[in-house]
Amino acid sequence: MDTKRRGLAVRRPLQLRDNNVAVAPSTVVIGKAPKPKPKPRAAARPLLPPPAPPLEMLRARAECAEAMTGVAEVSLAEELERARERRGRLRAAREVTQRDLDGRAAALDREAEIWEHRTEEQGRLVAELMRLIGMPEVSQSVRQALCFIFDRFDSIPV
Repeated sequence: MDTKRRGLAVRRPLQLRDNNVAVAPSTVVIGKAPKPKPKPRAAARPLLPPPAPPLEMLRARAECAEAMTGVAEVSLAEELERARERRGRLRAAREVTQRDLDGRAAALDREAEIWEHRTEEQGRLVAELMRLIGMPEVSQSVRQALCFIFDRFDSIPV
């Protein structure tokens, strides 16, 4: 919001903004109260100087100082309109996110069904293979095929 960035703001009652009219002296200035100056302490001096602030912090302070130079005129109607616009943007973003999450959940459900079908098919194939191994006329050819596939006869169960 502009009021947070600029520090001080002048509030007016709910009405359309008219730039041609000067601000009435009855308007209330809202902002931070001036901080009292701390008393100097002679005994509490640090041995090392404090580290220099990062450049990003210095830039942010410079921007804040520029923004605080002028007093902003903000009406409650404008603030309310901005809040409604922000709520609308947040609602739209939430709906997009929900649609994406629903799509991902549906894709995961489809993939889970595919894996379940594969598991069932593999179980059927294993059962059929075990039945074929048990048949005397087929077991020798199945063992040879399995031996060729696995290249180890010892690891094949009988």
